[in-house]
Amino acid sequence: MRGRLRHRGWAARLGASGLALLVAAQATAASAWAAPAPAPEQPRAASEVPLEPIAAPSTPEPSSPSKPESAAPAAPAQADAEAPPPELPEPAPAPAAAATEPAPAPAEAKAKPLINFTPRAQYWIRGTSRLNSKFSPDPGDRVSAVAQRVRLGVLAETGPVRVYGEFQDVRVWGFESSTVSNEANVDLHQGYLEFHKEGPRARGSLTIGRQEIVFGSRRLFVDRPWAPAGQSFDGVRAQGALGKFGFDAAAIMLAPPTDFTLADPGGDPALDQKIHTRGSYTGYVQLYANLHEAVNVEGLVLGISERPTAAKPTIERDILNSGLRIFGKPLPGLSYDLEAYGQTGRNLGLRHRAFAGMGTVTYTFPVRLEPGLSLRYNYATGDACTGTPADGCGNTQSREFYRFFGLQHARYGVADLAALSNLRSLEATAHLRPHETLNLDLTYQFLQLDQPTGAWRDVTTRLVGAGWDPTNQDRSLAHELDFVATYRPLKQLFIQPAYALVVPLGGGQALAGSEPQHLLYLWMIAKY
Repeated sequence: MRGRLRHRGWAARLGASGLALLVAAQATAASAWAAPAPAPEQPRAASEVPLEPIAAPSTPEPSSPSKPESAAPAAPAQADAEAPPPELPEPAPAPAAAATEPAPAPAEAKAKPLINFTPRAQYWIRGTSRLNSKFSPDPGDRVSAVAQRVRLGVLAETGPVRVYGEFQDVRVWGFESSTVSNEANVDLHQGYLEFHKEGPRARGSLTIGRQEIVFGSRRLFVDRPWAPAGQSFDGVRAQGALGKFGFDAAAIMLAPPTDFTLADPGGDPALDQKIHTRGSYTGYVQLYANLHEAVNVEGLVLGISERPTAAKPTIERDILNSGLRIFGKPLPGLSYDLEAYGQTGRNLGLRHRAFAGMGTVTYTFPVRLEPGLSLRYNYATGDACTGTPADGCGNTQSREFYRFFGLQHARYGVADLAALSNLRSLEATAHLRPHETLNLDLTYQFLQLDQPTGAWRDVTTRLVGAGWDPTNQDRSLAHELDFVATYRPLKQLFIQPAYALVVPLGGGQALAGSEPQHLLYLWMIAKY
């Protein structure tokens, strides 16, 4: 019995000692868990770089303006916030007797600003060949050229602020004096600062600096992707939207105030004129409402004020353009686009009144290959000339629609021999999509002059042939047949071969010639 009692006493003391050791071990573990562990370095989340879609110069379907269209390159998505450190498992609670005071939490480090840099690059090349460029049967009447441009840019953004800079080199193959020369042809294409805010229903932006600007149907303001140098503007642009309604407005400087001397035509320095101008400017305000998929409305007021410069000493105009555009998709496969503009003011010293209207209807059949048909009519007023091309037009009022800074390719024929001034044109296009990467368009154009005695100008405003004939009574210009294939094997690659045949009619033959003209081009754009 005593042996058993002694054995139990040792067991009791051993159990007490073991319990004490266990409590101490738990207390030590609790202290270790309570001590702050150094947080691992927090990785930054890489942002996805979306690529800019390349707009085909052929007639696109009207786009919904539910969100203000920005002329700037598509910005990358905002980077995610820095990831939190991995969570530690919760330790078991220590007994009350072994509890220790929790260590104070470390001071929260200040978050470093996160700046995302997105490089941009573009290679653009187009080869063209125009046969019988003067509508003449004379041999050798062919004009061919290969033009290219390279653009490099960097977009930096942090929070609501973006900064973008883009330089470009534009050249025609073989234009330099030799293979070892280096004529300067690098310029700033875009350079701007932008503040933007995105919300669940409201959004807006303010862009300051040199920028591309595109809005509406692109007929009056566009970045001109067809032109090797493109087009950008120096100014301030504001955009905003609330639900279905929004606005887009800009103020742009075309030429700064300047002083120059206009030489006397007779060569007498004493009669030279010193001229001071307040500069040239343009600007617009567009309001839009996305009322329904079938009805979208845009209202536009666009103005320009130009004063003489050393390069254009006779230029002086103040024109106000206002108009309305309605477009939508009322039925599956059916879309329409209607717009009309009126202009008033003064142009080159004459009272200016002009008008233009355009309408397009497109239907795509819901079957394989997605065949479709588009019908379009374009109308723009022109001046009736009373003088010969050698003496000048001699018009007493300005009626020729002013085109501002609109499209210069494909809207009025791929051959680019007609533009939105002194024009009547009827167009029919058949569409086919053999593959999701390939679109085929076959277009017929019937081109006419609005005023038979008025000028025939191409997309660059140059006169075609003699330009005009004050005795002409035939307004028909030409039949034009265009075939365009647009191939997009990758999102960042655009390839477009095209062919145009222009057959002069009565008025066109009298002004330019009777020989049909042919145009071939192969155009490619690669973007990153």
